[in-house]
Amino acid sequence: MPFLTRQQIFDKAFIGLRNQGFRPAYEKGCQYLTADGLRCAWGHVNTELTRDNQGPASEFPGQYLHVNDYDFANDLQSSHDCTAGKRPSTTWPSNHAASRYNFKYQDMEGNLRKFAAYHNLTTPE
Repeated sequence: MPFLTRQQIFDKAFIGLRNQGFRPAYEKGCQYLTADGLRCAWGHVNTELTRDNQGPASEFPGQYLHVNDYDFANDLQSSHDCTAGKRPSTTWPSNHAASRYNFKYQDMEGNLRKFAAYHNLTTPE
């Protein structure tokens, strides 16, 4: 698969998350794919990831990203993680993204829209 543009990455994540009702993919931690079929933001971008090929959702397969897009992908994933599991602590890894984009806990759709606006992306309708 060729490298994806930032808009293509965002569209895949947004549409996939919207189709699952903006519910997080979370089973004792963020998951690419849960037992009940939910995917994290990155799980929607790379649908080849399965329950057998899991790791921290911050480990992005490089074949889809330009080197300068890793922070973009990590922050996109954080828009999902801000809604998953228990309320984040001050040492939560996504805090840098949460403050940069003003993400709100348990508002995945709003977080994704803020992320899109920050990066001058359109939100799929």
